[in-house]
Amino acid sequence: DPVPFGDVLRLLWSRKTFMHMVLGSGLNAFCGYAIANWNAPFLIRSYQMPAGEAGAWLAAIIGLGGAISVFAGGLPGALCLAHSTRATKRATFAFYLMR
Repeated sequence: DPVPFGDVLRLLWSRKTFMHMVLGSGLNAFCGYAIANWNAPFLIRSYQMPAGEAGAWLAAIIGLGGAISVFAGGLPGALCLAHSTRATKRATFAFYLMR
């Protein structure tokens, strides 16, 4: 039998850890999007870059950095998962701190 959605929400909201994760993730996303929106105007104003050049630099940096981080985080995560779930949790936490 499926568990009612309301019961799941009540259980999650009763957990202090879940509340901290939700608030922390929201704050992380808010700050990340703020910085991403600030980067292009900063380059344009501070270095007198044309908008196209600033966009190209940011696309290359963010795209390449994102691809490297996906592979750099995924490979050790897969190796840890093959070893043990406890090692996987530790590696996930360590790579999250490196962001």
